[in-house]
Amino acid sequence: MAPADPERGALPGSLVAAAMVLLVGGVFAAFAALFLAFLWFVADALPGFAALTEFADLPEEDFRAAADVLWQVAGIGTLVFGAVAIGELAAGAGILGRLGWARILGIVLSALAIVVWGLLFLAAATAGQTDPSLVEAFRDYPEALAAFDRLTTAGTVFGMIFYGLPLVCYAYALVILIWRGSEFE
Repeated sequence: MAPADPERGALPGSLVAAAMVLLVGGVFAAFAALFLAFLWFVADALPGFAALTEFADLPEEDFRAAADVLWQVAGIGTLVFGAVAIGELAAGAGILGRLGWARILGIVLSALAIVVWGLLFLAAATAGQTDPSLVEAFRDYPEALAAFDRLTTAGTVFGMIFYGLPLVCYAYALVILIWRGSEFE
């Protein structure tokens, strides 16, 4: 990373914060990639655990099919999260060095993150709606339905906060990287 340019002065705090958003996102993506890599190795070994099918009430063929799907999903997820981690870590470090390519990479990754986190936020916001068939099934048990409604409301609020926080952070990073373009080479 190049030292701060004395003619330009210190890097503005807003750009440091945008870089930190990308760096923290890259670290979390790296942890997700490592976790999925672990699952990939475990899923590769699962067909050898045919004795587990006795406890799961699954035919061995179904167990093997589930292990194959887990292996494929974990492998693809490892590659995707690994690529995102490398990109976000490189962009964050490059932004701290005022490199132009890092700004462009940060804008692209922030925009993609906004789409993903935005969809997850919308999914969380709509997940708390009570199914009409459930209301009918619990017609004679209003206390149970009320408790279920409170639980789903709490889950919805938690999900909206959990997915909304990174959404806001990446939106901030995107706006700052676009707005402060004159700070880069």
